[in-house]
Amino acid sequence: MLLLDGLKELRRHSEFGETQLGKVAGSDGASYLMMSNGLYGYLPVWPFSRDKTGEERVVHAIGPDGVVLWHAFLDITANGRMKTTPQGNLLVFYKYGELSMLSPSGGNLGTADTGMETDFEPAFLHENVLVTAGFSQSGQIQAFDLELGKMWEYQLEGAVANSPVVAVDNSIRFCSASGYLHCLAPDGKLRWRIELGTGSFRDMALAVDGTCIVPLDNSLFAVSPEGELAWHRDIGDGQLASPAVDKDGNIYTAGPDSGIICLTGEGNELWKLGPDDESGDWQLALIRPGELFLTQGSRAILVKD
Repeated sequence: MLLLDGLKELRRHSEFGETQLGKVAGSDGASYLMMSNGLYGYLPVWPFSRDKTGEERVVHAIGPDGVVLWHAFLDITANGRMKTTPQGNLLVFYKYGELSMLSPSGGNLGTADTGMETDFEPAFLHENVLVTAGFSQSGQIQAFDLELGKMWEYQLEGAVANSPVVAVDNSIRFCSASGYLHCLAPDGKLRWRIELGTGSFRDMALAVDGTCIVPLDNSLFAVSPEGELAWHRDIGDGQLASPAVDKDGNIYTAGPDSGIICLTGEGNELWKLGPDDESGDWQLALIRPGELFLTQGSRAILVKD
């Protein structure tokens, strides 16, 4: 491993020889990577078993020790979105609204049709109920029971701008391209909305107390559970990564001009690393207490307290 200024470069998965389309972590420490497989001759084994060859989608299941556990070849309509269920199964989403469920060992547990293409990261409202969002000129938020089907749908006048998140009180937050942060009740009724401004939204994070941390261009907004603006902070130039919040309420994000930055729950800077000269969007996630995993361009790094 390369150790430099507290940053550890982790194993890359370029040995697969494929383009990464999506990734998600499981509760058991496993990671799932969806790749675009440019090798010809593979037949998608499941869930659709279509008789075609060419560029397909492959899911690699990787254990916490970096060992590849299994591979699954999918149809090309898989759109890169995945989600692990509370039971440890893996949901894979496809164009045109289809989804399939895979067991932790890679077995096919069945398919369903949500009726709406999922373009953002889904969230769980209840143990078996997903909240999904579709991107279009007329955006939609939907609650979908994996056994019973669609429960309700919330229609926007404009497009959805980022992935929905679910708070501890089961309220649902998401942003619209018109510049508003919306909050829905568990039954899909609007509780409140607050205008933040138009621009490029990234996915949000929720603090333990229900405060919503919203990245808009190079700014972070903190909005209380009641829909009031707590604070707003501009951070360097360029698009910020989707933030992460730890159990103490500290906020982590990164940007091309700011590098990696940690803020208190009140928006004050605790520490900063970088920036450096490597280009590429930042993506980050808290993987264990005190450990922050980030990717930028071709790099994967781990920051420890």
